[in-house]
Amino acid sequence: MKFVPFHNIPEPENCLAVDCTHRKALPLSHWRGAPSPENIHDDTSAAICLNAIKANLIEGYRYVTNNHFDIDGFMGVWALMEPELALKNEQLIRQAALIGDFRELPDLNDVINDKALKIVCLINKIEKDHFYAPFEAQDQEDKESKACVEKYEYFLPRLKAYLNNIDHYADYWKEEYECVINGLRNINSIKYDDSIRLTIIHAKKPVHYYSLFKGTENSDMVITVYSENRFELEYKYTSWVDTNRLSYPRVDLTLLTERLNKLEENPGTWIGDKITDTGPILRLSRETLSKAQRFDHPFNRPIHKSSIPEEQFIKIIHSYFKEAYNNIQPQKKYSWEEIKEWNKQRV
Repeated sequence: MKFVPFHNIPEPENCLAVDCTHRKALPLSHWRGAPSPENIHDDTSAAICLNAIKANLIEGYRYVTNNHFDIDGFMGVWALMEPELALKNEQLIRQAALIGDFRELPDLNDVINDKALKIVCLINKIEKDHFYAPFEAQDQEDKESKACVEKYEYFLPRLKAYLNNIDHYADYWKEEYECVINGLRNINSIKYDDSIRLTIIHAKKPVHYYSLFKGTENSDMVITVYSENRFELEYKYTSWVDTNRLSYPRVDLTLLTERLNKLEENPGTWIGDKITDTGPILRLSRETLSKAQRFDHPFNRPIHKSSIPEEQFIKIIHSYFKEAYNNIQPQKKYSWEEIKEWNKQRV
């Protein structure tokens, strides 16, 4: 199977579209509403590709494509191109996709999980240093679907070497790997609120996302409380895609920001990204952040001090979502049409 650019597929009917959708190519994607074969559905697109290989659904297809580059999509594309080797490394591929896409750190006492983190950190390092960071192409003249091709051309022939001897590439993964480990040490407490699928995390300072989201598999949202009365609320990416997990529909944050702005006395304005954003963040803002900046780790963006007491802030958040979810239950698949219509009825 050959990788081809999304904008130049020679035979779309003979192509598999990984982690995206295409009007003619067969999607192997967890994107919400993507018409992937139901019998192979899974949490990540890479896992769907592995399931497709095991179900012998890829026979007869000559090409594979993706309209962007990320860890999950890359692992899926590579698996389809190297199916035998992918199945030999199935757990590692699955874990690397979960870490890279959902930012959920697994138990690193497991050797394979530890190796998966190192591979993800290696790819992150090279991607940023030699190409461009995720979502930066949206600010460039060339769109991501074209700009990402060079990343695939670089990483696809090299992943096998990474799998065979990850320690040989320690100069690439060590810095971020240690940042993740240190981030865990800066988390003081974690509290889970099952009634609204929310995790509240107290941290000494902003940390790496892989550290922050460890143990949040049952949550749709995370509140992070930092020193000096600094807060962020974030919807996890897991609530943007179709997974095998339960989730509530995303709630529009407009009314919530209005409540907070009436109370806020410090400089700045409480803003919330649209529910269709991959990871909407509610934050006290004094500046406009690009998509790339919002996607980046919390320690790489300003998080401002609020005048709202922590206890009151959390209470407001809890009551807002508790009220929204009063007559609805979490389920595995909400369509975007259902989510948008539900939010309209709430106003």
